[in-house]
Amino acid sequence: MKLARKRPRVAEFGDFQTPARLAARVCRALADSMPPPATIIEPTCGVGNLLFAAIGAFPGASRVIGLELNPAHVSKARLRAEGPAA
Repeated sequence: MKLARKRPRVAEFGDFQTPARLAARVCRALADSMPPPATIIEPTCGVGNLLFAAIGAFPGASRVIGLELNPAHVSKARLRAEGPAA
């Protein structure tokens, strides 16, 4: 008997990246309905879609914290934070 190896789905590991357009819509709705925060915290920031949308929606935040365990996601988020190369 040959057993087929089941490929794990990414979602099984909790790796869901919030689509950038959805993140922007959510953050705009929050900005329209609440006072601006002094600090933005994203405890599972992934590649940063929600984090960067929050920064755009709340430009007055004085502190931004993004946490992520996946080193590849951290690298991508850092590159985004640094912006395009000059």
